[in-house]
Amino acid sequence: MKECKNDGILCRNRKINLWAELFVTVLLLVCGVLLIISCVDIYLDGAHPFTPESIKAHFLRIAAPIFVGIFSVVAAFVLSVVFPYESSGTKGLFRPLFYDRNIVTRGRARLEGIATSFEEQSELALERKRRRILISVFLGVCALLCAICVAYFLDADNFGTENYNRDVIQALMLVLPAAFAALSLAFAVGSLLRASLRRENEALRRIMADAIKRGERPAVLKKDSGKGDSRSVLIARVAIAVIALAFVVLGIFNKGISDVLGKAIRICTECIGLG
Repeated sequence: MKECKNDGILCRNRKINLWAELFVTVLLLVCGVLLIISCVDIYLDGAHPFTPESIKAHFLRIAAPIFVGIFSVVAAFVLSVVFPYESSGTKGLFRPLFYDRNIVTRGRARLEGIATSFEEQSELALERKRRRILISVFLGVCALLCAICVAYFLDADNFGTENYNRDVIQALMLVLPAAFAALSLAFAVGSLLRASLRRENEALRRIMADAIKRGERPAVLKKDSGKGDSRSVLIARVAIAVIALAFVVLGIFNKGISDVLGKAIRICTECIGLG
């Protein structure tokens, strides 16, 4: 909040983005609830409810809020571009991991030419080794989970029955726990990596403080404004958004949205076997 007090424009931009994000979040939640209600309503409608006509009729009722939600997401993105705000003051788990990594990288660069003891070098090397082990374990577990899921889907015996619903449920019982395990592991590994980076950053600061006491001066790095990278990222985001909107408009005018809806209905009624 200190930055907000010192910079009125920054404070205004943050408020605009905050309200936009809150609005989009609430609207998407409403759209999700409407979608679930529509699916339940279709399921309770007769013995074989999942017909193309029934699905189309039910989903046309919630088409307006769905489209408003889509355009709200686009509008929120445009607001974040027009009214940018810095989030470098974000702390804790919500701060990007690369922020701590960049601090450590700059700290290492400042230590170039400064004499360090064997214990100090070992401490820094230990943290780097820990991070390599964490990343290797994470990638290995994710590769194992992916291999298990792929092997299951490639085995034709798992989908040889005529009860498609049971086959899909059994597949989900494997995929969903695997995805949950991967996400949980990613969260845990990210927290451990952040803790390791902070320990290394504290060690680097301590080494620099000792060097200054001995009369040595750490290297002074030029402040990276990041304008070039920010401009490139902004151009890429705007280009992707423009291309996406162009394809959405093109799909609406050439009736591609009807084709997509028809394919989605056929997947539900024929491939997955709902109803």
